[in-house]
Amino acid sequence: MKNIIITIVTLFFALTVYSQKETTQHTKVDWLSISEALDKNKNNPGKIFIDVYTDWCGWCKKMDNTTFSDSEVASLLNEHFYPVKFDAESSKPVEFNGKVYKNPNPGGRRSAHELASALLRNKLSYPSYVILDKNNKGLTVLKGYLKKEQIIPILKYLGKDIYEEMEWKEYKEQQNIQGNSGN
Repeated sequence: MKNIIITIVTLFFALTVYSQKETTQHTKVDWLSISEALDKNKNNPGKIFIDVYTDWCGWCKKMDNTTFSDSEVASLLNEHFYPVKFDAESSKPVEFNGKVYKNPNPGGRRSAHELASALLRNKLSYPSYVILDKNNKGLTVLKGYLKKEQIIPILKYLGKDIYEEMEWKEYKEQQNIQGNSGN
């Protein structure tokens, strides 16, 4: 009888610890390289979300530690996009839409990669986010630090293809969204 009670108590504590672990675990963004996302997009077309960042950008790090660490943001990115981290100062060449882009001054101080310049339409600021449709065409460019409350409606609007049926302004009013994000 004593062994049964010890077994039950042990199982109870093990299940309690396990269930607490399950509820405290957060979904993480499954970040890809641009090449990985483009390869996946060839076989299974979908939208691509590109976080254009630099190593020295404090707001980029804050996005990683707050907004991109939020489980709802991570779930939306993983479910509706191929999420990409792209270092705007990378020295690696990247093939995109049939053209090879490179950094003209690899290793140079704050030398922008040609792909970052192209994606951001030569308006470089960090962090920036580029959202591409399933054909790798730009849907929008967002700039600056975004709180989860700012980015979640945008991810839903674009990720769930609501933009195909409704203008952002109408969606924003319908959802009672405050602010100018996503205009």
